[in-house]
Amino acid sequence: MLVNMKGMLADAAKGGFAVGGFNFASLESGTGAVRASEEMGVPFVLEHAPAHEEYVPLEVSGPIMLMLARRAKTPVAVHLDHGDSVELCLKALRLGFTSVMFDGSALPYEENIRQTAFVCKVAHEFGATVEAELGSMPHNLKGELKEYTPEDFYTKPDEAKRFVEETGVDALA
Repeated sequence: MLVNMKGMLADAAKGGFAVGGFNFASLESGTGAVRASEEMGVPFVLEHAPAHEEYVPLEVSGPIMLMLARRAKTPVAVHLDHGDSVELCLKALRLGFTSVMFDGSALPYEENIRQTAFVCKVAHEFGATVEAELGSMPHNLKGELKEYTPEDFYTKPDEAKRFVEETGVDALA
């Protein structure tokens, strides 16, 4: 059954369990995730990651993911994970995704707030939930990692509070 993440996460918090999120890479991986969810009787999040765009574009994966979720006997949220642009988030919402993550963590703080708030406004009109990201994790994907201290990457609690209040996000990464 196709659901958004808000109710699913509330049930998980109340029941004291975690909700798994699994990337959709193929029909087989999506079908396997649904079968495992049904066998275990647990909800899960079926995700499309922009890193998969060149192999299985959103226009191809989205309808398949949504069909699998609608046919599932367990709650399944269909989620765009780490959507790196407002346009990609809107595309996922128009396809029928029940959740999107707008990852504006590389943007300046105020711009991240502005763009995240816009995505939230549109997503909530669709009945979808929004996860957003604040802060960043060190990575060396392109050999560009510089010297840093762990504190450089900590999310500041006062910024997180303001971010949630001003954007209306349902979840914060």
